[in-house]
Amino acid sequence: MRYNPPGPGSRRELEACLDSLARKIILRNERICFTCGSSNGLDWGHLFERRHRGTRWDISPSGGNHAQCNLCNAAHEATPGIYEQKYIDKFGEEKFVALRERAHSKHKFTYLELEEMIREREECLNAIVGRSAAPSAEAST
Repeated sequence: MRYNPPGPGSRRELEACLDSLARKIILRNERICFTCGSSNGLDWGHLFERRHRGTRWDISPSGGNHAQCNLCNAAHEATPGIYEQKYIDKFGEEKFVALRERAHSKHKFTYLELEEMIREREECLNAIVGRSAAPSAEAST
């Protein structure tokens, strides 16, 4: 079976763009593994599987995406309870239940909604990059 890359303007292309933006934002905002605290080999971890579009690109601090080291990210496949419990400990059971409901929602994002999410995440990433590139007040004194 041959892999066909997403065509220009296709839903798959928009989703690939959102994946890239969300990954960059998460990894710029979080410098340690959400699960174990390591700073080595960080990757973009999903509390719920990527197939759940309702939370796949959630970049909010209490959302279902966080930096995870490669080991914890791989272990999450077999033992999701570890990441889930860390999430509950940090944000509470109520937020976890609401996030799980959103993850399992049957809502299918429209093309326009995907485009809007791209714009929002591009703005967010530009703000993050701008903050990290701006000289600090201490450096100018």
